[in-house]
Amino acid sequence: MAADSTPPADDTRVRASAAVLLRRPKLWLVPTVPCGLPAFLLSPLYMGGILNPNGELHHLPLGVVNADQGRPLPGQTTNLGTQVIRSITADTSGKPDRQPLTRAEAQDGPASGRIYGALVVPADFTTTTVALTTANATTRPTLTVLTNPGMGSLGSSLASRITQ
Repeated sequence: MAADSTPPADDTRVRASAAVLLRRPKLWLVPTVPCGLPAFLLSPLYMGGILNPNGELHHLPLGVVNADQGRPLPGQTTNLGTQVIRSITADTSGKPDRQPLTRAEAQDGPASGRIYGALVVPADFTTTTVALTTANATTRPTLTVLTNPGMGSLGSSLASRITQ
């Protein structure tokens, strides 16, 4: 009789249940710790930045644009757009970093990531504001806020809220 070289088939099957897996901590603890530890350590870094966003606004770059072409009011040397921009950029104590820009720079700034938003004083701001004092007022003066939500919703919403 020839000897059969194939080993006998082992029909014993290991049954894996939740209770069996929980009794073997090396099986679940080894992958859990390396995956969970970075998530645990990164969460305070993330929360630290969003717990008090208003307290750290001096690092938020915003642009201001004066496109006003109106003549100065009687007895004043500058038009209303210049006065608005000057008053916005004058106070820098704990406020966002406001940068005077041209209209083209303000259009490109949020898209390129240099600024989170921009406040634009339109060309007819002085004219429409002065017209409010007369019966000839047909439009209300407006200021335009430019933002890019693609740069981050928190920065974009803060920029929009600050400029409003």
